[in-house]
Amino acid sequence: PMLGLRIQYVRNRAALEKARNTPEGRKRITAETRTLVRREKDGSTTLRISLDEKRIVVRSGRGVEFDRVQQLIFTSADEARNEYFRRLQRGATQGFIDASDAEG
Repeated sequence: PMLGLRIQYVRNRAALEKARNTPEGRKRITAETRTLVRREKDGSTTLRISLDEKRIVVRSGRGVEFDRVQQLIFTSADEARNEYFRRLQRGATQGFIDASDAEG
């Protein structure tokens, strides 16, 4: 029974991950957290970006220590979601990789 639950969980996550790359799939996302990591000569930099309805929280710092926290509140969930995905894309263009799967 536990193996069946794990298989169903993995299938659901894969379907959500595939859907998040489409405009329709993105509209279904109202809460999500992604962790982005960039390796550097003297360690790593981490960004943790969280979407929660109309709010985005961005935490950043060296390694796993977050020394900066920024909260952004929007008038609509659509605005927050669009900014969330913009920030994820910006992180990717700055050399950050999505380490979210490594956490789960």
